[in-house]
Amino acid sequence: MKQLIIIPFILLAVFFSTCRDAEIQPRDYAIALTKNVTDIDQNGVTFHAEMINMGNDKIIEYGFYVSNINEYTQNKFEKIYSTKAELMSKTYEKRVTTDLDSGTVYICRAYVLTYQDTTLGNKIMFRSKGTGNANK
Repeated sequence: MKQLIIIPFILLAVFFSTCRDAEIQPRDYAIALTKNVTDIDQNGVTFHAEMINMGNDKIIEYGFYVSNINEYTQNKFEKIYSTKAELMSKTYEKRVTTDLDSGTVYICRAYVLTYQDTTLGNKIMFRSKGTGNANK
C-alpha cells in the first residue's frame, strides 16, 4: 500500500524536472503592461509601462491612452501621450503636467505601435489631483 502512495510523488517529480528547461516562445507582437500611476500631485502624474514581450517588429511609437472614466464607457480615449521613436528599453514612462482635471477619475492604458500592429496594455484607474496647466 505504501508503494501506491509513493508512485504519484515520483510522477510529479519527473514531470517538474522535465519542465524546468522549457522555453517560453516569444510572441510575434509586442505586449506592454501598464504599471501603477505614480507621483500624483497638483502638478500632474507619471505613467509607467513595462514590456512583457518586445515582439518581432520594430516599435516605432509608444505611449499612453488616457480617458475620463465617463468617456471611456463609450470606448473613447480623449488624450494620447506618445513618443514617436523606436523603443529601445523594456520600460518607459511619461510625466504629464497638463490636461488633467482635479478630482476626476481617469483610465490609463499603455500602447505600442509597430508598422504591423497597435497593442494596448491593461487598464489602470487613478484619481487626478489636477495639473498646474489644466484646461489652458
